[in-house]
Amino acid sequence: MIKRPSSSLADRLRKAGIRHYDKLIHDQPKRWLIKNFSQGADEYPVNVARLMRNIIWQTQMPAYSASSAIVVDEYVFTASKHYDLVCVSKKTGKLLWVRTSSPYDAATKEDRAKQPGSWKAIDRLATQRDALNRKIASGPNSDAYTLGKKKDKIQTEMDKLLAKIDPTRFKVRWRADGGMANGTPVSGGKNVYVWNAMGVMACYDFKGKRKWINHQARKHQEHGYHATPLLIGDKVIIPMKTYLAFDKNSGELAWESEVFQSGNDLWYSSAASVKVGGKTCLVAADGSLYDPATGKLIVKRRFPAYKANATPVTNDGYVCFIGSSYPNKWDKKPIRYYKLPKRIDNSLKPEVHTPTYPWDEKVGLGGITASPLFHDGLLYIVTSRGTLFVYDVKTDELVYRQKLEFDDAKLLHGHRPYGCGVMSSPTLAGGNIYIMGNTSVTLVIKPGRKFKLVSRNVMAREFTYTYRNRREGMVSCPFFDGNRIYIRGQKHLYCIGKK
Repeated sequence: MIKRPSSSLADRLRKAGIRHYDKLIHDQPKRWLIKNFSQGADEYPVNVARLMRNIIWQTQMPAYSASSAIVVDEYVFTASKHYDLVCVSKKTGKLLWVRTSSPYDAATKEDRAKQPGSWKAIDRLATQRDALNRKIASGPNSDAYTLGKKKDKIQTEMDKLLAKIDPTRFKVRWRADGGMANGTPVSGGKNVYVWNAMGVMACYDFKGKRKWINHQARKHQEHGYHATPLLIGDKVIIPMKTYLAFDKNSGELAWESEVFQSGNDLWYSSAASVKVGGKTCLVAADGSLYDPATGKLIVKRRFPAYKANATPVTNDGYVCFIGSSYPNKWDKKPIRYYKLPKRIDNSLKPEVHTPTYPWDEKVGLGGITASPLFHDGLLYIVTSRGTLFVYDVKTDELVYRQKLEFDDAKLLHGHRPYGCGVMSSPTLAGGNIYIMGNTSVTLVIKPGRKFKLVSRNVMAREFTYTYRNRREGMVSCPFFDGNRIYIRGQKHLYCIGKK
């Protein structure tokens, strides 16, 4: 039998200078937990034994990001505010390296020829920044977030100095909500590609060596850019009012499409790839199809796409779009999907399905940020305030509508991106659908024509964010690899599964 300390848990926390239980529980080794807590201890709000069983490792990140994690070989990659790519060991959770791909790092000889004297001060700051990157990887992981804050201040000062040299190319006109690196890294198996909202695309090998970097400054948009690069063939493609395609081997700009955003159109969604008549095409948020090899518009659709957040999804020959993240009287039917044609022909006019959506309930429903899920003839859509809509793809009928109960962990609204409710897309894995709220609560449901809750899982970590204490935000999508789940939280990267 384990002998419990005589003093109460509250006393021990107070003496240690720790205000919140969650800061203590998650940052301690298993041996410490066994020593201080018996199984099922009622002093602690979370079952300690269960917590130790399910979390294989957790790694503190240098900063927050809405980026998801990806697993490639023995590595886990994710992005971090503002311009960072982070690499973590899949097996142990050790943070291996951090690399920054800012406009400074992508500066050309022509850039440095402008006001050459001003670059010395920026170079000195960059040396300090890169030293902190190394320290974040080599020092105690419990220091990563604190060191990341110091690094962010240095990078912000670098950005300000760069803007004085060339405001057209370097000025940060809208520091994107949640940071500049909200897109998820992508990989073809040998290298990893990362992009940020200033228009910088970079390629690294798995050891952290930069292969190339390219800065394509484009006009900013409200709230910045948040898309994930799309890797098709030998091109890495990203939307910034036009589609920009980089050669994945050299980093050169291979092509740029025509402008597809105009007026007040705001696109935050990523592009997707589809097969039409045996040819791989890029499908945009408005339903148009592009040739990824040349950037040529091959099928023009132009569905309404105002504040389009969700990425188009495909399954069973259908492709689905969420045209407006905030449906209104000008776009009462934001959900659209159609059957992909058997051949590429701009004259073909497929039947577009527009199931009924209660757009006039937007106050209670919120917007639609999460991408939909297609599975077995059903379309699953979750609103930001936590209502699930399930439609029959063939009939357009609403199968059921369910308010998701996140109980005491109410969805947060206000501060972007962690205050925007449900942003994580519903994900199918192991015969279940996972729906994550932004307050560390995940609901697991069974797919099908009736709502069936399998479990409700809580990650109860709490820490100070902006001006108050709150649960750690979860707005990225979970990544499933075998029997493990990788989740990029607001402050930590988690590996969950059986040990």
